[in-house]
Amino acid sequence: MVVLAGLVMAVLPAPAGALSLTDRVVLQSVDPDPYVADPLGLVAHYGLTSSRGNGPDRFEVWVCDGVHGSLDLAPENVTGLLNAELPPFFSWLSEGRYTVSFVPGGSVRANSQEGCLDSVGNRSTGGNHAAIVVSTLHIADASGGWSQGGPGSFCWDDVVSYWLWCEFFPENERWVWMGWFTNVGVRWSPVALSSIESGVGSLDDLHALDLISTVAHEIGHTLSWPHSFTGVTIRDDGTVDEYDDPMDLMSRGPTATYQDNRGTVSRRSLAGTHALNRYAAGWIQSNQVEFYPWDYLSLHAISPVGSPGTQMVVMEWSTGLFESMGVRVQKSYDSLIPKEGVEIYLIDQSASECDNPWEDACWGSQRRTKPSLSEEDDPVLHVLGLDEGVYWGDSETDPNRHELNVIERYGDTFIIEIGPGDNYPTFTDVPNDSFFYVPVRWAQSWEITTGIGEGRFGIQSGLKREEMITFLCRSYAADECTRTQYDGSAYFTDVPGDHWANTTIGWAFENGITSGVGNGLFGMGQTLTREQTMAFLHRAEGAPDTGTLGKDHYDDVPDNADAWYQTPIGWSYDQGISGGTADATFGFRSTPSREETILFMCRTLDPAICPPSKEPVTPTTRKR
Repeated sequence: MVVLAGLVMAVLPAPAGALSLTDRVVLQSVDPDPYVADPLGLVAHYGLTSSRGNGPDRFEVWVCDGVHGSLDLAPENVTGLLNAELPPFFSWLSEGRYTVSFVPGGSVRANSQEGCLDSVGNRSTGGNHAAIVVSTLHIADASGGWSQGGPGSFCWDDVVSYWLWCEFFPENERWVWMGWFTNVGVRWSPVALSSIESGVGSLDDLHALDLISTVAHEIGHTLSWPHSFTGVTIRDDGTVDEYDDPMDLMSRGPTATYQDNRGTVSRRSLAGTHALNRYAAGWIQSNQVEFYPWDYLSLHAISPVGSPGTQMVVMEWSTGLFESMGVRVQKSYDSLIPKEGVEIYLIDQSASECDNPWEDACWGSQRRTKPSLSEEDDPVLHVLGLDEGVYWGDSETDPNRHELNVIERYGDTFIIEIGPGDNYPTFTDVPNDSFFYVPVRWAQSWEITTGIGEGRFGIQSGLKREEMITFLCRSYAADECTRTQYDGSAYFTDVPGDHWANTTIGWAFENGITSGVGNGLFGMGQTLTREQTMAFLHRAEGAPDTGTLGKDHYDDVPDNADAWYQTPIGWSYDQGISGGTADATFGFRSTPSREETILFMCRTLDPAICPPSKEPVTPTTRKR
């Protein structure tokens, strides 16, 4: 599979009789900055790369046979197969944003690839967005190789006075070329293809799957997607193998295998593509992308295609050069990928990475996309599972070293942490397989806690009231925690003016989070109870009323409906912040541990990192 040669992207004088598109959309600013159209500044010429992938995209299907061929391949058969298999695939991959369909074009005869394409272009009546040409020519007669695809060409728009994608074929020259297919028969049943995911299929099914996955790959090129490859796999002829990534539709992709008395046959299977391609097509929204903040510990929850949350995390080295991280799981069309986990790709759009940069950037199908970790004998080294990690830097003592670790998995969501080397070591008393490891690391990342000293967090100990108030201030108003206008000693007689928590206690009083324990006392030095913890969190969240009371859920919560703790406890249950200490038991008047309190805070403030639960917390190792 060979992508068409990259287009020389330059703003040229308007040609005589230039087309003016019917539905004009400003796809790319005239600003010379190639990243200006991307709201996140990541993808060069984002306006162009995202324009093809949103809305309907209709391909006309043609068959080209040799002059002396039998023309036993009907475009209607190919069209039926593609319409049965590819629209649901691209709907899944684009989350409904891209609608692809296929219509029969016709049949032509020619002795070469060029002759086929010229004949199709001359006979096409137009009105479709691209053409697929399936040829029975021998590969030696096809100058472009076995299959090709490209995004097409440009037309001048008189309204905005620059070049946009030409909308319709044949003007846009948007082709998919499929060379040397001779046996596309009616026996290739769409129903049989579904069995491939279970590892069961006929030889005919595998040939059909090969056609379908190859067309999908080439459609990816018409959407301006590049190959992804390591650059370390060398063919026998000394050239770089651009098809050594088994995770990506735009590389080798996964394979399906069938074995019978004729032997074993393997064919490419349908599979998704990595997060950056989906973002460049406009399928991942900007609010589903998170950036690693340099020089800080950062936790991110990443989910696969179809999830409403974050689907891509970016570690940006410089403009146009970054690591892209997404999640793949062995479900749906990704069922045959060789590994689940967080896949990491290096995206390089530097002008030196391609033959025809435009405005000093490689873009679209020329964008260099490389698995960040690569060894020829381990094609999925760039995919990290639970408890696996990687670092950037020459050694453990490199001051620029940055580490990424996969620290948890909840269903199909993976939690990663990224940090600058050893600047954020884990607490020595927090095991990495404990239920509280993630919330404690989350608290470290937001600098909510630095522990109790000597590298310890202080597990199994209780939390003082002033410590909790300080945690809350750092969580909700970090820039106000040291402001001198907050003076807790002005409101409570047991708060010294020079106490380290004086400011945060004053902040909490003025924001309605605490009024003390009565008689002008804050309760300095008192250990926090579970109901007090929920009350503090509830007030910090604006005291929402979810409609239930603590006594509605727990047998050990007193029946007094007017008590100050009833609504906070009911709210904490309804929101999945606390499930109590046992079935129907809240743990009223008991002392939560420091790690439990941090878990409650994490569930309240960052439910993607700490998913809410109504189950009691039990201090056991996490479920994987």
